[in-house]
Amino acid sequence: MTFEKIFSAARFMMETAGNAGAAAGTNGTAGPDGTVPAGACSGGSMLSMLIMYGAIGLIFYFMLYRPQKKRRQAEEALRKNIEVGDEIITIGGICGRVVSVKEDDVIVIETGADRTKLKMKSWSISSNESAKARQAEDAAKNAQEKKSGGLFGKKKDA
Repeated sequence: MTFEKIFSAARFMMETAGNAGAAAGTNGTAGPDGTVPAGACSGGSMLSMLIMYGAIGLIFYFMLYRPQKKRRQAEEALRKNIEVGDEIITIGGICGRVVSVKEDDVIVIETGADRTKLKMKSWSISSNESAKARQAEDAAKNAQEKKSGGLFGKKKDA
């Protein structure tokens, strides 16, 4: 096929599509070149556009907003469950043990061998190493309990 044949076939398809839109109920609103104006038969395209915007909104919700919300809730739970004696790491990289927790979101930690005490806000806590160790112990304990149970969780008699 030559370029002229491809170009003429494409022009023919565009003209027939424009005339089909004009004949489909636009009451002769086709322009002089046979094309239909933009708003002449846009009833179905408005619905499809709304569906596309809704789908994009759902994608943004499930891929961006929801994971960030879960992460924020986990961080809040971490900061609210700080207890005296927990080993923590701050967002600045300071490691220490919690000495006291005050009501106005202020904690006091001691660091190093010389027991230097630092007062800081609870939002500066990055991770709670003691809580991670407790969760690991609980998971191991639960796995051991499941393993020691026999059929349907009942212990076997010897």
